[in-house]
Amino acid sequence: MKKINIYLLCFVLTLYSCVNQKEKFLTDLNSTVDFVLQNQDNLTTKMLDVHSSKILELKNIFPIQKSKMTAKEINQVNALFIKYNDLEISINVGEFFDRLMTTVEHVSQNKDSLTTEMLKGYDYKINELRENQFPIQKNIMTAEEINQANLLFSKYNDIKNRIKIGEFITEIMNLVENVALNQDSITTKTLESYNSKIIDLRENKFLNYRTTMTLEEINQVNHYFGKYDAVIIKIHMNEIKNKLKDGLVQGSNMLNELFSE
Repeated sequence: MKKINIYLLCFVLTLYSCVNQKEKFLTDLNSTVDFVLQNQDNLTTKMLDVHSSKILELKNIFPIQKSKMTAKEINQVNALFIKYNDLEISINVGEFFDRLMTTVEHVSQNKDSLTTEMLKGYDYKINELRENQFPIQKNIMTAEEINQANLLFSKYNDIKNRIKIGEFITEIMNLVENVALNQDSITTKTLESYNSKIIDLRENKFLNYRTTMTLEEINQVNHYFGKYDAVIIKIHMNEIKNKLKDGLVQGSNMLNELFSE
């Protein structure tokens, strides 16, 4: 009789333990999903790691607990796992867009004061998002979200290109104005360095930027190239004129010397 009582006690304790484990499993799952749901606007993907680890642990336990559950409880568990996955996707995609939009909007608002050198830091962020994050997030995004991301990447490229074109035009303007201002002291020999810069601007950079420049910008660039060519002609003419002048002076001196004898 005592043995039977002991067996019964063990059975009751085992049953109680199983029920307790099942209830703990359901409580842990519900509390984890509810916490993430209530705090999804404040959670980052990094902060989500601890909750994802907990969910993974529960998913591993689920096959064991499943045998002790009713069909209704099994459906409830599956629904909670799906809900958590949806929340995780929403948080991951949301953080991706926050980072992308913040970077693009900051560059857009400060484009007039940014240089291509200063853009390097933003290029690194955009490339990390485009090359590393976007391919991963793309698989869980809607078609609308994918289009939105592509539009933001295109917007950044357009802003970056506008900044480069602005610097290009400024570089031409400064070079031409400097040559024009100092043309009286510039010789054909000292022109070599300016000519190499102009050739690079005209034959390399201008060809690269031309297709994305406005008609006004193209006309402005052509104006400066034309002005540079005109100044160069003036410098060459002045040098020829000075040589002729020197030749006349020398010839005059020679004639004076001859006739004086």
